[in-house]
Amino acid sequence: MNLLNNITFVICVLSVGYTAVMMLVPDRFRAEIRSVFALAGVVTVVGMATGADMSELPQKFADFEESGIVSENDRLIQAELEARVGEYLESLLREEGIICKKVAVGTTIDSLRRISITEADIWLDGGYADREGDIKELVRNKIGDIGLNINYEDG
Repeated sequence: MNLLNNITFVICVLSVGYTAVMMLVPDRFRAEIRSVFALAGVVTVVGMATGADMSELPQKFADFEESGIVSENDRLIQAELEARVGEYLESLLREEGIICKKVAVGTTIDSLRRISITEADIWLDGGYADREGDIKELVRNKIGDIGLNINYEDG
């Protein structure tokens, strides 16, 4: 009997939500909204009828994140970000008349999904050694205080 009461309650809540949303949504979206609410109703009622434990759902999402899909996306985002920041560093230095041989940037994405630029390695011709302070100041002003390694190579 408790199951029947819970299912009735869920259907009533979904019906009230459906009515409220349908009054606010333009006509062109009504079919999609109807489908979403129908799916939510079916999933909820079937889940309750089969005795599915909904308390496990947050852990299932956490497992999905740990499955490698999210980490692969993070790697792709990091690679793209590092390439773009490297290009930006090269253009900043080019504007100052400094030609880079190579730029490598390191980034991290923490558990809260925040992206940080952690370090940058710049390879320059040995003739720019006297401008190291200017280069560090420029990077600090434009990007922030990151670990900057300037390497010099003979030409």
